[in-house]
Parts: sequence; structure tokens; C-alpha cells
Amino acid sequence: MKSTIQGIKSMFRHPDLGLMIIRAALGIILMLAGWNKFMAGEAQLQWVGSNMKYIGMDVGTDTLAALFYGVLAAGTELLGGLLLIAGWLFRTATVPLMGTMFIATLFKYQTTAGDLTQFGYPMIFFFVLLGLLLIGPGKFSLQRD
Repeated sequence: MKSTIQGIKSMFRHPDLGLMIIRAALGIILMLAGWNKFMAGEAQLQWVGSNMKYIGMDVGTDTLAALFYGVLAAGTELLGGLLLIAGWLFRTATVPLMGTMFIATLFKYQTTAGDLTQFGYPMIFFFVLLGLLLIGPGKFSLQRD
């Protein structure tokens, strides 16, 4: 009986596999979000970039600066998501992704009157990324810490 319990317990003791699954799921979602922003066109990218106002940088909505920050956010999600999946340049990718999720959290919080069902999604991503930053990519990654 004891060996059966130990066998079952050992099935669930694979932290590196767990990290890989978390990295893959988060990376895929972020890549899709970034890709969708690019596919939505210039107006959408400018709107995304205009959200810099939530950290005190009012770049307008129909400006080159707004487009720049929108491309930066979408590119961060697309490339950062890919790097998370691969586990390569892991911490370098995690920090800008956290910044993007921080701004997304502020945007959702301020535009939905603090509705947790709206701002909770990017906030959870921020904290998962923070945890991953502290833990590292794990054994199943291209990067060796």
C-alpha cells in the first residue's frame, strides 16, 4: 500500500515539467495577443500605444509615438511569448512582459471602475511572470542558469 501511495506522489513531483507547461501556456497566450494587435492594424496599435497615459506619458492617440508604443507592446508580447516558450533569454524577456502587463492592468482598472473581472487577467499574468522571473526557466529550456 505504501509503495502505491509513493508511486502516486512521485507522479506529481516534476517541478521542471510544471514550469515548462506554465511557460508554454503563458507564452502561447501572449504570442496570440501580440499577433492579434499587429493583425488589427495601425489604428489598433495606436490605441494600444495611447495607453501609456496610464503611467503618465500622454502620447496622444493618432500619433507616431502612440504607434511606436503600440508596436513595442505587441512586439513584446509576440517575441517575449516565444522566448518564454523556448526558455531562452528568459529573464530578459520576462521584465518587459511584466511592464506590458502592468500597463494593461492599470488601463483595465481605470477604464472599468476597478472591476476585478476585467483587470484581474493582466494582473495575474504580471504576478505569474514575477514568479517565473524569480524561479527561472527550469530544466526544460534552451537557457542554462
